[in-house]
Amino acid sequence: VENTNADFYTWETNTLSFSAPNSARIGWNSSMAMDDWFFTEGLQLTVGKTYEILFAYRSGGGYIEKLAVDWGTAASSTAMSGTPVFDNNNIDGGWYSGNGRFAPSTTGVYYVGFHGYSDADQLYLYVDDVKVVGTTTWTGTVDNDWDKPGNWSDGVPDTSSSVIIPPGLTSYPTVAGPTTIGALFVESDATGDASLLNDDLLTVSGTTTVQRYISGGVWHDLSASAKGQTLNSLYFNGNPNVWLTQYDEPTNTRTYLTNLNNPMDPGAGFEIWVATGNNVILNYRGALQITDVALTLFSTPPLSYSGPEPFGYNLIGNPFASAVDLNLGSWWLTDVSTSFWVWDPGAGSYKDWNTSTVTGSLAGGIVPMGQGFFVQATGTAPSLTIPMGARVHSSQAFYKSAEAVKGDTPVHMMLTALYGNAYDEMNIAFLKQAGEAFDIYDTRKMFAFDGNTPQIYSEQSGEQLSINGLPMITEAGISVKIGFVAGTDGMQKLEAGLDNLPETEVFLEDLVTGDVQSLVEQPAYKFEAAVGDEPIRFILHFNPMVTGIDDQTANSEVWIYAYDGAVFVRSKGKSANEKKETRIYDMYGRTVVQTTAQPSTLNRIPVDRTKAYLIVKVVSESGVTTRKVFIH
Repeated sequence: VENTNADFYTWETNTLSFSAPNSARIGWNSSMAMDDWFFTEGLQLTVGKTYEILFAYRSGGGYIEKLAVDWGTAASSTAMSGTPVFDNNNIDGGWYSGNGRFAPSTTGVYYVGFHGYSDADQLYLYVDDVKVVGTTTWTGTVDNDWDKPGNWSDGVPDTSSSVIIPPGLTSYPTVAGPTTIGALFVESDATGDASLLNDDLLTVSGTTTVQRYISGGVWHDLSASAKGQTLNSLYFNGNPNVWLTQYDEPTNTRTYLTNLNNPMDPGAGFEIWVATGNNVILNYRGALQITDVALTLFSTPPLSYSGPEPFGYNLIGNPFASAVDLNLGSWWLTDVSTSFWVWDPGAGSYKDWNTSTVTGSLAGGIVPMGQGFFVQATGTAPSLTIPMGARVHSSQAFYKSAEAVKGDTPVHMMLTALYGNAYDEMNIAFLKQAGEAFDIYDTRKMFAFDGNTPQIYSEQSGEQLSINGLPMITEAGISVKIGFVAGTDGMQKLEAGLDNLPETEVFLEDLVTGDVQSLVEQPAYKFEAAVGDEPIRFILHFNPMVTGIDDQTANSEVWIYAYDGAVFVRSKGKSANEKKETRIYDMYGRTVVQTTAQPSTLNRIPVDRTKAYLIVKVVSESGVTTRKVFIH
């Protein structure tokens, strides 16, 4: 020990310990700040190797203590490096796990120093379970095999190794057989999260730490990536300020959480806001979750059901030290929809995925490590299993457009609403088994709860949908109403993604301006909108491309159909540049409408009829087209 401030208080052993029989403790001086050290024995260390200092620490409770850890060539404060590898000036409450790393520049004997520097008139500072071990860092240079030396910085880990798995890599370890190590760190930063698979085969004799990077100034949905956590894992003693909420299904609201002793049970979801300008790293220290997590009405946490829409939503979370694939493994859903929603703070909106439709804006249906997500209970006995078999390696931390996998995705399109850096997405998918009424192939729209992000959705059978599963497109075409809610007044933008919608013409009709635009020819559409505008702003018209002479007409460049109280005349090629004399008759031959449609790829003609068949005749220079349509 070194009593640097030369008072009457110094480090000594004490029976209040993290593990028996004792700890190191130093008391307070009522008038003088603490400035006291204790040092480990001399350690023979090797140049080029990184070492990990592991320890437990705490304050006496109710008083703030300060602790720094450094290393050097002698058991003296003046021989320390001067750059602490650990420094916490806001220690309050029970035991915490601490760690720091260093790499000596030459081979020799080194000492680790623990420096208490608390303010005057505080209480006690404790340190226990000090361990210094060699580290080996996963590089993934070769592949995913844990047992290959080429994948590690300092060889395959042994029983005393501190294992570091950093973020930002392309390959992550998969444990092949029973393995024991000394400590484990699964790291996270702004670039993403590290990952570990088959961790049920791994025994960690020391501390396991799984991190989660959180950016300040936006809400994040999260869950604990290790067992035995409390809300204290999300709190930094008020520095920076943190706000925590939990979604309450029976009231369809959010409740602020203040009791830091509340547990973070495996599979439970939480919401966190860290003060703007402060990016933090959460450290979950505890055993990994290595079994399926089953959630029911009676589990901890429970799945709750208070009735049909707008109720039934539950915020749960990924409990594993890796990402999970929503379409992989046995999820075993009962009285729970096949729709999932993930809050994306970067976009300011929810991403979604429907495992029946295998479509959505959530990239590949991947839920990152430590990520909270919503499900919806649909009946009185909801149950859901988050399976070990769903675990996958993925460094996905921030969401972009869903990546289509050929052969695994249905015919569908994506429509994105953008304003500045904020955006929202919806999908329309066409499947043989889907119906026009709401079914398992549809996902309800979950609107953003915060911010000024534009919101876009389709409206079908009285439902607002972010994923709309519809029957396959026939020659009659399909038209879909599109709702748009501006988050900020001004110029807005829509962008269509049509890579997975082959041989289909898609027209966007703006009900406010009357503009009609081919999204195949021009996938981006700009328009003015304001907060509070009527939401049903657009109609999407889907029609199969006409590739040759069809049976209904002598002019293969004109197609006629009806939707929502209007007749539509779709044209291509030469006919799109011609005027079209259009006459509409009822079934008794009486003229209902007579008009001249101006040159355009799509003309909309309102009709004052409902639930009636009409005959439509279009005459242009290119020919005559006649068709019977039904007005709903």
